[in-house]
Amino acid sequence: FDSIIDSLETISTWINRETSSKASSILFSLKQGETLLPIHILAKVFSLSMPLSRQLQKEDIDLSISMELADNVMSAVCSLRTNAAEEFKIIYGDVEKKCESLGIIISIPRLAINRTNRLNI
Repeated sequence: FDSIIDSLETISTWINRETSSKASSILFSLKQGETLLPIHILAKVFSLSMPLSRQLQKEDIDLSISMELADNVMSAVCSLRTNAAEEFKIIYGDVEKKCESLGIIISIPRLAINRTNRLNI
């Protein structure tokens, strides 16, 4: 992730306006806490399914190995769902450390308050 940030920072200083503008936009998005957390969550989920994905992309697929890997992915995802609070704390801690190293502040989005006695004219 750090190398992506470094590359985007370099590209955003290029003379080509279109490329530097796109790189700056992507860099701005990636430096938001609201973006980093889902990226880390998806990385965790995709890391569980990577062995199965690689197996299914082979030309000479072994069905028994594929079924075993699929069962492993299902049990790992079920374990994640069972221990969701603990897993989220671990991922959130990793994101906090990454944000500190990049100088990013994680902020909780403001929530709108529902008004119950609002006049509708």
